[in-house]
Amino acid sequence: MPARPPASARTAALRGRAAARLPSGASARDASGALQVLYELASSPDTAPDALALLHELQVHQVELQAEELRQSHAELEAALQRQTRLLDGVPAGCFAVDRDSVVHQVNLAGAALLQCDREALLGQPLCRFLAPASAAALLSRLAQAGAARGGGPGPHELDLVLAGGAGRARLHAALRAEADGGRLMLALMPCGR
Repeated sequence: MPARPPASARTAALRGRAAARLPSGASARDASGALQVLYELASSPDTAPDALALLHELQVHQVELQAEELRQSHAELEAALQRQTRLLDGVPAGCFAVDRDSVVHQVNLAGAALLQCDREALLGQPLCRFLAPASAAALLSRLAQAGAARGGGPGPHELDLVLAGGAGRARLHAALRAEADGGRLMLALMPCGR
């Protein structure tokens, strides 16, 4: 029985055969064409071990490329989120993302300051808790209207706040908008002169 060439020589020869079988115009980086050729070579008893080794190498490389793309996408999304958070925190109006029951899911720094509460403590709390009963009813009505219409409600409306440091007033602006997922509404509150 003749001696087999070393594995590295067999692998190089197999790479050359696979590249020669790729469709014209395709490069060695054309993964789908390379996979098809390697699958064909893996079906031959003479080339199966080396073809399977190359197939594994190609698949590992594909996974590494996908992982790198995911890392880049994640980093880009994180950077965009940080930019949007800084932008929202710089707005002088209190901006809230609430559901139809007025439960706060997101709030900017001005919103937390307006309600004289820590931002993290506001999350999961109903905004109506900080309003006089008539104002709470008016807000819930506006949230229902905006949620049903998937758009803004009627014009500005003043709400009476009930705060730890005393009563206050805030103006609910027509920036009441349904988010794309339909589950949350964005609203803006600005303090009124006392």
